[in-house]
Amino acid sequence: MEDVADVTADIVILATGYQNALPDFLEPIADRLEQIDDELAIGEDFSMRRDGPRDRRTFVQNASLGQRGLADPNLSLLAWRARRILDSLLGHAPCAKPEQPGSSVVSRSRSGPPRSRKGQWDMTR
Repeated sequence: MEDVADVTADIVILATGYQNALPDFLEPIADRLEQIDDELAIGEDFSMRRDGPRDRRTFVQNASLGQRGLADPNLSLLAWRARRILDSLLGHAPCAKPEQPGSSVVSRSRSGPPRSRKGQWDMTR
């Protein structure tokens, strides 16, 4: 016997695994979601692009392999993506530098990792 209950939540996280597919619960608004080829169009802040109020966003990760390349499913970038989402939610300019698909550029000084103007370690470059 299955127990069914209604739940009220401020946030819902859908962890669907590595197969990209539009979840059934999004079908009623599928025509309002922008797509690129067979993927959801994902903004720089990892929000789905759609028609609707800008203050109502849905953020996704690992759903834009065709747009972002092999870095998209890379779990080592999870903290970077989470920071981009947090910056967007808080209305801050991105602290995590924008990604550059297909390239990795690291600037190093002779004394170690790059530093910001304030002399702190800058690991975002």
